[in-house]
Amino acid sequence: MRSRILLVSVGMYGQKYLAEATQHDVGGDVVGVVDIAPDLEKRFPVIREKGIRVCRDLEAFFSEDEADLAVISSPIHLHTSMVRTCLQHGANVLCEKPLCLTEEETRSLSEAARKAGRFLALGWQLNYDRAVLSLQRDILSGRFGRPLRLRCLHAMRR
Repeated sequence: MRSRILLVSVGMYGQKYLAEATQHDVGGDVVGVVDIAPDLEKRFPVIREKGIRVCRDLEAFFSEDEADLAVISSPIHLHTSMVRTCLQHGANVLCEKPLCLTEEETRSLSEAARKAGRFLALGWQLNYDRAVLSLQRDILSGRFGRPLRLRCLHAMRR
């Protein structure tokens, strides 16, 4: 059975998730997009082509549908309430960094995920990039010896 994916905010970084999930088989299908932009279907024709439902807020989506995974790329000040809403509706959550604004909110969201029996993961740019994961495996396996100090410089175009 394929996972049902909800993308929350696709205007900025979220458009990368939209492209990836609609151009490749990621093990699930995008069933909804929650975004306040009025011209999404014009900016991202794949939304119309794939028949993806567009809603202006999470409650509108969850009032008629469900998702196995919600990917949240909204502005930071909205993360806490959006993560809570998704967890309350039974969705696992991948939220782009930073998760929230305070340490207290972080603990609270972690507890909410535990109570809901769902996972709450944090996306951080290249966390899941193949090259980064490969380097992580090499370091953890001891391929380079015992780390004494690690430093990284990653320059990327912005």
